[in-house]
Amino acid sequence: MDTIQSIVQIYQNYSGSSCLIALALVALLYLWLTEEDKSVRCGLIYMSVSMLFIFFLPVYAYVVMHFLLEEALYYRMLWYVPMSGLIAYAAVRVIIRAKTVVRRVVTGIAFLLILAGTGSCVFTDGTYTRAQNAYHLPREVIEVADILHREDTKAYAVLPPEFVQFIRQYDTQICLVYGRASLVEGWNDGNEVYDLMIAPVYDIDQIQYHTRKNSGGCFVLDNRRAMSGDPHDYGFTLVAVVGNYNVYIMNDFIEAYYPEYLELIQ
Repeated sequence: MDTIQSIVQIYQNYSGSSCLIALALVALLYLWLTEEDKSVRCGLIYMSVSMLFIFFLPVYAYVVMHFLLEEALYYRMLWYVPMSGLIAYAAVRVIIRAKTVVRRVVTGIAFLLILAGTGSCVFTDGTYTRAQNAYHLPREVIEVADILHREDTKAYAVLPPEFVQFIRQYDTQICLVYGRASLVEGWNDGNEVYDLMIAPVYDIDQIQYHTRKNSGGCFVLDNRRAMSGDPHDYGFTLVAVVGNYNVYIMNDFIEAYYPEYLELIQ
């Protein structure tokens, strides 16, 4: 019963508020009833029906969720159902069957309006944001990376969660104390440093401890958030303010790797 509930929940989450799956099922039914080409029936219709049947099969789902994939990844089974292909092919078949050019044009426009009306514009729904630079990365990430970068050594740093998925796209010399596994729901690896970085108040004592513990000499904090403790009391110096972020580097690291900031500790 738990497996069945999981399957239904995964299907509902995958469907979301979109009508794409409903349209694909309607297209699949239409093609099942009207398509005569055997190769299309085998390669498109029967394959899609088989994958849907397998997806909802409790025994198969149990084995996959418990022994092959995480439950959170089971939705990927639905990737094997070519929903866009089903809808497009069915729409073309309907249009071709229209007897006049006018009917074909009207039918085609009707399908386009249905698709547009059941979806949302990806450029206005928050999925995309305007690029700030040629790298298509947040400006603060690039500026912080330029500060931490050293040619002759890797920089181990504790960074805010919003930096994690971007900074190594720009500079692989910067190594992270926690990674993307801490950010994705269902993958959270229980990293205590991540927990410290999302806390309402920064615990500087613990942040500096884990920074040193992981061979790091740098941490970056959101300056809009309160701190319990002063990084300077633990041998860290504020070397730069980048937008809403303060960049702190341990004095020993400044002496060894960042001579341009020596005057800040003298």
